[in-house]
Amino acid sequence: MVELPIRELDALRSCIITWRRALLELRFQSGEDRGQLAAEHGDLVAYADAAGEAAPFTRAVLAATIGDLEQRVLLTALYRTEVAMSIAWALTLVDAIKPPEEPADLATLDALLPLYAAPSERIASAALRAARVIAEHHARTSELLARARDRHAQHPDDREAGMQLSRAFWRHYGLQWLLGSTSHVEETQVPAF
Repeated sequence: MVELPIRELDALRSCIITWRRALLELRFQSGEDRGQLAAEHGDLVAYADAAGEAAPFTRAVLAATIGDLEQRVLLTALYRTEVAMSIAWALTLVDAIKPPEEPADLATLDALLPLYAAPSERIASAALRAARVIAEHHARTSELLARARDRHAQHPDDREAGMQLSRAFWRHYGLQWLLGSTSHVEETQVPAF
């Protein structure tokens, strides 16, 4: 029997839970009913509790009531999708990490670990790519991050350039976490931005 990469699967779940909580906050900011969102928030907290979720950032995001998530925290929580895609790639759950010009595949992330259904069957066959392969990809994302940083520096008012920089940063950050040994994503040293 093949041993599942528990550390990486836990981090993937943590990132997806964090992203889902951020979506609830966005929906509130868009005018949706606080009561309905609070009920969904309760379901998400119950899901996290049942899964034994322990990541400090995820627990802090979950602890915030609907309407109380600070903007800086909200943005970080939303970009956990980019970290999640790096982890999903490392676990062979997706074939590639998209270039910074393309957003994370949210439907795929949602299908891997749905809130109201059993995990995708693909989770049971998750296998961590070789550290050498992850390191090679990390080096490539370093180059993508540098290009995105340069583009943003040349066009600081270009919203798309800013989004590409953020995507490149968080995907790179996810790969950096994978190469380390910390339990939780947020314990990773932030790479030079």
